[in-house]
Amino acid sequence: MNKHFAKEIAKLSPEMLVRFADFQSYNWWHLQGNWMQQISVRYGTEVAKEFDSLIWERSGKVQAWKLKELFDLKGDMEGLVKALSLSTVFSNVEYEFPEITEKKVRLMVTKCTMQLNRRKGNLPELPCKEPGLIAVEGFAQAYNPKIKAKCLFCPPDAHCDNQWCHWEFILEDD
Repeated sequence: MNKHFAKEIAKLSPEMLVRFADFQSYNWWHLQGNWMQQISVRYGTEVAKEFDSLIWERSGKVQAWKLKELFDLKGDMEGLVKALSLSTVFSNVEYEFPEITEKKVRLMVTKCTMQLNRRKGNLPELPCKEPGLIAVEGFAQAYNPKIKAKCLFCPPDAHCDNQWCHWEFILEDD
């Protein structure tokens, strides 16, 4: 870590650390959104989706590996919930975990800021199921190869306004 960055981070109060983490997450998503928009404008939506999927696959895996190492997570479902909660994969949406057991975790996005912003701009919903599935599957596999991820629904699938997408993680037996 850069020594100047580390020095400034060390000075922050716990409240400011939380705000700074939120700021960094926002910046990450802002960059991703701008990148996607510019690629779409220059090369078309299909090319943008293709590259978005490639980037998300790698990003999901790297985040899972790094979070597992950083927080000494054991590869269990409790650790998966923590890793997902600390990653940027779902940091731009509101979500809940309607089910957490030793073998299964379900994550449901209840508010998707990106899709709501698209609606405000009179744009159609972004069909994010494909890159989402790639990111979530990559994250789960990197966290623990025995965990399988499944999309229960995600745009372009039908959904209601307080359930944008729903993901399931299953820890398979040996």
